[in-house]
Amino acid sequence: MAKKFKSITEAQLDFTLKFMKMQHYDDSSTVFSPVSIATAMAMMYLGAEGNTSKEISDALAEGFVEFEIHDYFTSLLKRIKNDFSLKVPSTSDISYYGEDYNPFSSYSVLETVNQVYVNEELSLKQNFVEKFDELYHGGIEKVNFAEASKVAKVF
Repeated sequence: MAKKFKSITEAQLDFTLKFMKMQHYDDSSTVFSPVSIATAMAMMYLGAEGNTSKEISDALAEGFVEFEIHDYFTSLLKRIKNDFSLKVPSTSDISYYGEDYNPFSSYSVLETVNQVYVNEELSLKQNFVEKFDELYHGGIEKVNFAEASKVAKVF
């Protein structure tokens, strides 16, 4: 299949704009994170098969192969963590700049967390669990969704 976009970044921009258009049918305000939604879809894509796999792939980056899509999101998450996450100042920074040194005053902070919750009765393929840990460095937690009060504490 031919690639519809030159890059996955371009495909993600298209995904975001389409998603935004779908959200504004009335005058209400909506806050959402296209990166979080697309990342969650990429994680689902990792375990999807058949038509579901194709539909997720087409939504995320039509024409790109699975490796390229996961590589894109893995790299994106690493970049967010390395370039934008909250960093604790070292003692050498504080001693060099003085006690009033605030390393966070001029930085944007962006954090991501990857966690998947699945029904405790489901059995996951070991290959999926290993690939999920390798690519997305998140956790997979089994919960009993029938016990709403206990599940709410997990979230």
